[in-house]
Amino acid sequence: YHPITSVFCCVDPSVYASAYDIGMKDPYPIPNQPITTVSDAAKTLSKVGKPFFIVPQAFGGGEGWERTPSRQEERVMTYLAVINGAIGIQYFVREPEQFPYSPAAWSECRQLSLEIADIAESILTNKSSVDVDVKTVEVAGWYSRLRGTVTLAAANTQNAPVQVSLLALHNTTYNGPVDVIGQNRQVMAVHGKVSDTIAGLDTAVYRFPPTQSPNANVKGPQPFSTNILRNPSFEESFNVGSPDGAYITAGSDRAATYFTDSFQSVHGLHSLRLTTPTNKTGPGVSVAPYPVQFLHNVKYEFSVWARAAVINSQLRVDFSQAFQPNNTFSFTVNNDWNRFTATVTATRDRRPGESPLRYQSTSPGTTWLDLMQLIPIGNGTN
Repeated sequence: YHPITSVFCCVDPSVYASAYDIGMKDPYPIPNQPITTVSDAAKTLSKVGKPFFIVPQAFGGGEGWERTPSRQEERVMTYLAVINGAIGIQYFVREPEQFPYSPAAWSECRQLSLEIADIAESILTNKSSVDVDVKTVEVAGWYSRLRGTVTLAAANTQNAPVQVSLLALHNTTYNGPVDVIGQNRQVMAVHGKVSDTIAGLDTAVYRFPPTQSPNANVKGPQPFSTNILRNPSFEESFNVGSPDGAYITAGSDRAATYFTDSFQSVHGLHSLRLTTPTNKTGPGVSVAPYPVQFLHNVKYEFSVWARAAVINSQLRVDFSQAFQPNNTFSFTVNNDWNRFTATVTATRDRRPGESPLRYQSTSPGTTWLDLMQLIPIGNGTN
């Protein structure tokens, strides 16, 4: 399948609807037009009834554009596109080696790519109605039947803070905390309504906790109460896309990556996605969990859920030299989620700063990990 895309600037995209699979439109409003020009472009493509991308402006300072968009404007344009139905973003930089010349604006685009990836599973599912009480704030809501979550996104299109109340019509019975994605804070919902202050030219994304609906992925494998590894299912990310509680070491394959994934999980809303483009240059990223206390002569069971895009992918786990009789394990990972285990015994107490293990994918391709645990299961002499 090789979809055809068409990018439209000043013509009606519906005239050419039979000629493309994915529509694109490139509004460049800064500084000559209202930032909501992006919303208008998205709404025009939405009427065609086909999937579409928006191409936000990431250049300026010449021709008819006196300046490049600020980092705040990049943020609002991106969210206006998604709020109004875009399923993809492709920033237009004109000359890749010259634009965007603002490190702040380009850093914001990189941050936005992580935020959008974190809510992509929601964006691509079902729209949920949202009521908003401020006309200068554009909003959208999504309901994920798979995970039973409601996600609300809001973009303040004026350069002044506003107080806003959003009502998630799909979840009007909920009372409790709601996560504000990427801001490491929560707001309280009352009967599905969240109230908050959004800074000028800023955005906020609110994720309600999973419900107990029959379609929600809330009844899968659960963590053991005796698990000693921190952040076992990679839900905690004070920096969106990068799970907390680990030291990351780049291998010889410098293109290898390490991110959370909101599309794949057996527990919670995320898994860890390890991608190693090739094995010709050596292994990719290796991960050492945060040091935890392990004790002499205690037997531990290590377990992790894993799946891979390529069958017979290899996941290597190296335990500290404190563990015996074997401290290196290789698991063969295939397309379906499976649980892998290993049993080790500590021959001494943990030394200061010592991580119990390190793991990495040693095969080319993508591997997903979730619910990684290390639990004591008895005396080492048993």
